[in-house]
Amino acid sequence: MKNLSRGLLIVKKFSPEILTGIGVVSMLASTVLASKATLKVESIISERDTNLNKVETEVAKGDREKYTEQDEKKDTLLIHTKSIANLAKAYAPAIITGTIGVTCILSGFGIIKKRNIALAGAYKIVSDSFAKYRGNVIAKYGKDVDIALKNGTIMTKVDKLNKNGKVIGEEEVEIVDPNGYSMYAKMFDESNRNWDKAPGYNKMFLQGQQNYCNDLLKLRGHLFLNEVYQMLDIPHTKEGALVGWVNDGDGDSFIDFGLFDSESAEAGHFVNEKERSIILDFNVDGVIYDLIWARDGLNAVGSGCFNRDILDYPELYTYK
Repeated sequence: MKNLSRGLLIVKKFSPEILTGIGVVSMLASTVLASKATLKVESIISERDTNLNKVETEVAKGDREKYTEQDEKKDTLLIHTKSIANLAKAYAPAIITGTIGVTCILSGFGIIKKRNIALAGAYKIVSDSFAKYRGNVIAKYGKDVDIALKNGTIMTKVDKLNKNGKVIGEEEVEIVDPNGYSMYAKMFDESNRNWDKAPGYNKMFLQGQQNYCNDLLKLRGHLFLNEVYQMLDIPHTKEGALVGWVNDGDGDSFIDFGLFDSESAEAGHFVNEKERSIILDFNVDGVIYDLIWARDGLNAVGSGCFNRDILDYPELYTYK
């Protein structure tokens, strides 16, 4: 019983893939069956023509008392009906198989769609809860404590220097824990095709992309994280298809890559062109589907263009 329940759970988990596979196989089988049915069409048409010729022969004899006009119409109707029935019978397996295939594919797509909606809803709940938690921290302890908790700052000892650069002892300073970045942070280094050995070029490129993203945010009103990733040659993520920025919303209303993060020594070294690589951490507003709807959903639905960019550029909103 336990194994059966586990097996059913596995089938349910992979039901979209299973249904899609069955649908594809059914569509291929439908094509083969339709090809076979086509081979029977000639004989069906030939039988119909032969029977119609017999009717014409009887009419040509001119003996309307023996073979009336009513008999002619009745026989002609029966011949055509039988011909249509034979054609339907020949193509029935292909039609049924094709219908099963289409139904399976659409059912698999429907399951994935429902799961994505549920995932987006669950993710939004977590995002809203975290935003509320950060708000409570800021209200009670201030923004500095919030930043320290968010970035996971740690205390470390460094050499204390005098004005001449001579070590005169040690001092304890607070630095950002490299493991304290958000889940959206990505490394911009030599593995990226836009990276260059010249630190100034990397700084100029990232600043230019950040400015372009902000212009695009103002123009369109919203931007998904996967769109920014694509501009930077960073692979898409599942989260990037859900989160992003909304202009004039409850967030910052601007896009920040973390280049000028005053709390990050690494960012300071990069901006001062002492480092060629940097960890980019993006200040996303969270799940933005509801934020887009709240901002311009009514007007967009009325014009039939709500979230039109998703329809025009679906590759930006998918996980690769």
